[in-house]
Amino acid sequence: MDKKKEVAKKLLVLGFTPSHRGYRMLITSIMLALDDITLLDSVTYILYPEVAKRYNTTTDAVERNIRFAIKQAWSNGLAENWTKEFGQYPAKAPSNAYFISMIAEILSLGLAIALIWTIVFNHHLPNHHLVLH
Repeated sequence: MDKKKEVAKKLLVLGFTPSHRGYRMLITSIMLALDDITLLDSVTYILYPEVAKRYNTTTDAVERNIRFAIKQAWSNGLAENWTKEFGQYPAKAPSNAYFISMIAEILSLGLAIALIWTIVFNHHLPNHHLVLH
């Protein structure tokens, strides 16, 4: 399963616009968080600097671009989709750290379930039979 594709699909469903630089930075942030959840322990001091390096920019620009992308998507008003993902439509745009951590958690659970599903239903052991005792 392509994690980047799953992240992008999730963001598009929530109303994010791919033309915003913050959209791409958000995908990178979520991908990094999926690979190492401890990055979420310090978004400002660990995650943003890593994203800034990849985009050759400052941590302040990363924070600002991501915040803008989240506010734009939130204001697009796809309330039904936000409610489906978060359980409710937030009264105001969520913080960067909250949004990144929630999407990473939602996707990590989905990826784990997909992996288990694949193992259980596509894993064939030749010449072995299930024996019930």
